[in-house]
Amino acid sequence: MTTQFTREELHQTKSFLTIRRPGLAADLAGGADYDIFTVTGVVLVTELFGHVTTVIGAGAAVPFIEITTVVPAATVPLCALVVDISTDAVDTMYSWDGALAGVLTATPVGAKGMPATNTWDGGMIVLTAGVINVDNAVASTGIIDWYITYLAMSTGAAITIL
Repeated sequence: MTTQFTREELHQTKSFLTIRRPGLAADLAGGADYDIFTVTGVVLVTELFGHVTTVIGAGAAVPFIEITTVVPAATVPLCALVVDISTDAVDTMYSWDGALAGVLTATPVGAKGMPATNTWDGGMIVLTAGVINVDNAVASTGIIDWYITYLAMSTGAAITIL
């Protein structure tokens, strides 16, 4: 027998963890991939988003999120479509829709400097051991904090910040 749960039912019955990876000035400066989280074991990701804490500079930065798995050794784009984030303001939110190869969407600052509402519209995704990173081929400035909410699906499973 298979039991299906809605996202709301899962959140009510299971212990989900949300962690924050503080952004670094060096993240966007290099114009290269930067690692944000390590996955150990098997996890169910229910949300992944970025929050701009220092304005993004000019330079047409177009980041996307991917995971490099351990077994099998592979790099898989989680967010294959990108947005140009150059000159995005503090409190801009970047949300991934949860669909494999889905869009990383920028939600601009709301009224009076408060962040706009940001929702998770996609499905949940199961990830195995590996490293989640942001691929960014264009050097820029600015700082993005990344957040992830997940449920451990195997003994010892966890996500930690890098």
